[in-house]
Amino acid sequence: MTLVKFRQSLISYLISLVLTLLLFFTGLIGKADEKIYDLSFAAKNKISPTKTDTDLIQVNVTDLSLSLLDKGWNLPKTFSFALNTMGKDKEEIYCLADIFDKITTLSINNLRTFSTLKQNSIILPARVMEEKVYAFCKKENSQEEADILEKNLIYPQIFNGSHIPKANYVEVPPQKYAEQAELAILAPVKEGCTRKVPLLYSYKDGYLPSFPLAIAIKKLKIDLSSITFDCGKSLSFIYDGGKSMSVPIDKEGQAFIPYIDSIHNAIPNVNFEFFSSMQKDAGIERTVKTLTKNKTILFTQALAEKKAFIKSPLQNLLPSDYADLAMTNAFLTRSFIGFYPDWAKLLFFILTITLSFFASTIKKDFFMAIAFFALLFSLTALQIFLFVQASIAPWLFAPLLFTILSWALTFISKHIVWR
Repeated sequence: MTLVKFRQSLISYLISLVLTLLLFFTGLIGKADEKIYDLSFAAKNKISPTKTDTDLIQVNVTDLSLSLLDKGWNLPKTFSFALNTMGKDKEEIYCLADIFDKITTLSINNLRTFSTLKQNSIILPARVMEEKVYAFCKKENSQEEADILEKNLIYPQIFNGSHIPKANYVEVPPQKYAEQAELAILAPVKEGCTRKVPLLYSYKDGYLPSFPLAIAIKKLKIDLSSITFDCGKSLSFIYDGGKSMSVPIDKEGQAFIPYIDSIHNAIPNVNFEFFSSMQKDAGIERTVKTLTKNKTILFTQALAEKKAFIKSPLQNLLPSDYADLAMTNAFLTRSFIGFYPDWAKLLFFILTITLSFFASTIKKDFFMAIAFFALLFSLTALQIFLFVQASIAPWLFAPLLFTILSWALTFISKHIVWR
């Protein structure tokens, strides 16, 4: 290759690099990587579906279940009865269902049930107001609500935590219920595909745990003093008397959600309506008690009026509780999805640039094309292999884009500029 041709190839390379970096800083590469992640996750889910914890049981509150409640069985009464029935066998009970706006009657029996079962791990849902909504209305929690929230704070070690989301205003259940149970934050409902869930929210001088983390703390017997968030790397902790676990998280303390294929790998569920039918049907009572005995119970909801549905990478609409449910399952089965650290992305990109350079030095077009095709195939195959076998989310679009641009510009330079 002559000096002139080398300079022209170098210019083609620099143009490819500048265009790739420009698209990276405009965020287009990030959006493309999200689409690649969705396609990869759907493929991975068919090859190797997410495992499910056999102790998890859903109690699903749906519009149909509420409409089918027997006459005289209102929501507060049935909800209290459900908790009391399951609590006798010392199951762990977690309520993801944000149904407390329907519970307007606070009877003595309701509160007595909560007080009795508190030691059986009842966790109720709270929801953080979106940042843009808070900026508009500036709503603040009352002193009573703030006192309740402060009782639920945890104090982990935090590194590089400047991007952890803030809980400026938190919607909590009615005070009389909230005082008798622990609170945790539900996953936010947002437009577009929900791929990640925050595991922590900063509040005053401490942090409020997400629902999956709060359940993991109870279920896995996590040592609170051992919890460490190294944002951009991992959440780590000691659990069950000395075992260690590490959860990959991004710079905002978010983890990828390992969604469960609802068709092939569903978590068993009990319809909420059965708890009123149990009073009149001994057969249903035996079935429900057998199914829920010594299990981890999660109240979930799919109410149309809530309009709380999310889109998963599997391209299906799911109740918003499903994000928390899937992340809870990930903690219990250690089914996490990893991130590429920045240094790994840099090394991978440098390797791509180097291999592309050697491919471009091949004189004959046919063999140069084979070399570039082989490089594109190898890059893609490596990322798919790491995702399927090691559950590391693919980072692919930038290397692919650079390779294709350098190939195209080298070809153009070779056949147009050189002549």
